[in-house]
Amino acid sequence: MDTIAYCVNENTSRSNVLHEFSTIIGFTQVSDYIGLAQVEKQSFQTPIMFFIFEQVSDIRRFKNIVSQIRACKRHNIRFSPLIYLCNIPSPQTIKNGIAMGFDDVIAKPFNFKKIKTRLDMQVDKIIPYYETSDYFGPDRRKFDQENSTVNPNKRKNMQYLQYKFIRNLNDGIIIKDKKMMVS
Repeated sequence: MDTIAYCVNENTSRSNVLHEFSTIIGFTQVSDYIGLAQVEKQSFQTPIMFFIFEQVSDIRRFKNIVSQIRACKRHNIRFSPLIYLCNIPSPQTIKNGIAMGFDDVIAKPFNFKKIKTRLDMQVDKIIPYYETSDYFGPDRRKFDQENSTVNPNKRKNMQYLQYKFIRNLNDGIIIKDKKMMVS
């Protein structure tokens, strides 16, 4: 198993806390996120990459980075888990994270068991994702029926792609199903 954790923060300085934490969790490699070119080069060697985002004053500051990752043509980047670590997430932070396509928002206190359990939820399971004109990421309808971008009550006759895939630590991203849907 060869996994890498990219530590994403808004500073160009090394994120020692994220590096230490990611190493403890068991990633074989840990690197600061410098840009998509760095990740694309690594993607030929590493089947699964995790992006661990460090808390900022407003999660939307990561919108450009998240958009670049989610728009990437390489499946093992585009379908990578995006995890946001924070102190106490406000309802707005969670809502913005969902809208941006984060896979998980994890609040302190952090401990090995809690993080490991949450990261394990990202691998070796069938995961549904949706793609609309303005969203690509996990299916959050069960959590947010009112604001879901694929909520049938919000947009009638909207077409979207539904993906079902597995993230496997040895084989990478395995697309099990991809189909056009209409709400």
